Amino acid sequence: MHQLWKRTMVAVALCAALFVTSVQLQPGTASAAVATDVNRNVISVTGQGKLEVDPDIAYVVLGVVTKADKADEAQKLNAEKFDKVKKALTSHGVDNKDVKTVQFSVQPQYSYKENQEPKIVGYEARHQVKVSYRKLSQLGDLVDVVSKAGANDISDISFGIENIESLELQALEKAVANGTKKAQALAKASGRQLGQVLTISETGSDFSIPRLAVAEMANDQMAKVAPSAPQAGQVKIQVNVQLQFELK
Repeated sequence: MHQLWKRTMVAVALCAALFVTSVQLQPGTASAAVATDVNRNVISVTGQGKLEVDPDIAYVVLGVVTKADKADEAQKLNAEKFDKVKKALTSHGVDNKDVKTVQFSVQPQYSYKENQEPKIVGYEARHQVKVSYRKLSQLGDLVDVVSKAGANDISDISFGIENIESLELQALEKAVANGTKKAQALAKASGRQLGQVLTISETGSDFSIPRLAVAEMANDQMAKVAPSAPQAGQVKIQVNVQLQFELK
């Protein structure tokens, strides 16, 4: 009985010692992981990539507006005039795939008098298209031709880059190079060395597109202004990236 009691006490003491050792080891392991994380040296920078290029395509929103006493008359008259405009576009080298309808409507026109119900006095038909045009040096001629053919609603002329994706990639490359130079300068100034890139992400982009303010212009005025439009401004692209580097 005495021997059994001694063996039991030894076993209990051994288990207690193992438990204490286990408890003491666990905090040490956690502290090492935390310390490694805290002492990790990183440097964060923002890089910018900018491009300014001449536009290579114009987008002209134009249309035909007609009015008549009856809806079908307004629509028929509109179709006849728009057919002439379409032929003018074709004669000026515009492909059918570059002409897309953006609006077609036939709406009643009302007369409003005080203390009376609105009265229909006629109908207005509107057919508006967006034309993609690449011969920028002939843009003024195009506006003049379609105006003479019957286009009496030229509401917008804007410019762009047809293959904008390739330019965006170039801007991204410039942004990364810009951010890397900043990080190298900061590391050198602090007496350290720049390590490898840890993370990189695009944080935003901005595109500035030149546009003619044609809303208040008459068609003949637009024809005169349009030829000089490509020199009015460039397409501006800016891309921002966030980079994190290891700091040695």
